[in-house]
Amino acid sequence: MKSIIKIKITLCLIVLFAIPNIVLADDITIGDVTFVEGKEVTFDVVLNNPSKMYTGFQCDIYLPEGLEYVSFSRNNERLQSQHTSTFTYNSKGYYRLLVYSMPATPVAGTSGTIIKVTVRVKDNLDPGITTIDVKNKKFRDSNNGNNIFEETSQNFILVIEAKIGNSGYCSFSWPRALDFSNCQNCENVFIAKDQGNNYVKISSLDNKLVPANTGVLIQGTPGDVVNPQTTDNEGTIDNNLFIPTSEGTFTVPKKGDAWALAVKSGKTGFYPCEAGVVIPQYKCYLPASFSAKSFIMIKQENPDEDLVSEDAGIVDGINTLNGNDAQDTYYDLQGRRVSTARHGIYIQNNKKVIIK
Repeated sequence: MKSIIKIKITLCLIVLFAIPNIVLADDITIGDVTFVEGKEVTFDVVLNNPSKMYTGFQCDIYLPEGLEYVSFSRNNERLQSQHTSTFTYNSKGYYRLLVYSMPATPVAGTSGTIIKVTVRVKDNLDPGITTIDVKNKKFRDSNNGNNIFEETSQNFILVIEAKIGNSGYCSFSWPRALDFSNCQNCENVFIAKDQGNNYVKISSLDNKLVPANTGVLIQGTPGDVVNPQTTDNEGTIDNNLFIPTSEGTFTVPKKGDAWALAVKSGKTGFYPCEAGVVIPQYKCYLPASFSAKSFIMIKQENPDEDLVSEDAGIVDGINTLNGNDAQDTYYDLQGRRVSTARHGIYIQNNKKVIIK
């Protein structure tokens, strides 16, 4: 009876030791990233090396058409001072990453970013999937052994992006026709149809089809991102007062030549920009055709009501509208904005003020 028990135990041990150890493969890959059209985007080049310590390596990275190389920076937590690193273009269409150490110093750690690469994403691409190939992977380990890894192709998402500001709106324009009808975070898309001395009347686009180089207001939840799709069905729009900046930034010649979307004193509207203010690309503004001195209110064509926001602060990517934006703004001593300044000490226009 005892011998039978011993046999069973022996068989169990054989089965346990027969299970192979799970080892993560060494490799160099691109970190997760979403490419946003019209913007500079930075992605990580990642070295995972759980099995060996490497003193140097190279790989060739093929950027797809539409991603323009801007710069790269090294991660000095992994690359030591003894490591030389280069990222250079080859006429065959790839960028070669080369890392080496003359004293054969191993790269620190067993996983993580080696370098960060910044690219400019063109604005003439179709949203969807883009692919980056990483080829010709060669590594030298600390025992002077050469290692060659298989090439990889990684897919990433390419999007057009508009971010809703604190007002619940953002201005937007694009050099290609767009379809907002399937955007989950887009409540409405408006054009400016009419104006008075101190108001602009906006009208919603029922089909949410926006022709190329058309200025619009997008409505949604503050902070949400809207990702429209390109389309061949442009639709038609007449008498839109919004001026697009889809083809480049606009520098305001003199005060009042451009009115930008903003929120001041809790009220959403268009405010005059001082001379020299730069309105970013892919936005829109109202031209100098209003007699209002400080504020253009927004009215919806249906219903005809003023749009008011309880949030405050300049929105829509413009750093400042004029030199006096802070005059009506109070902060407590902890730096928090206050809606109503009562008795006490506050910060206004970067100075302490006492309200009695």
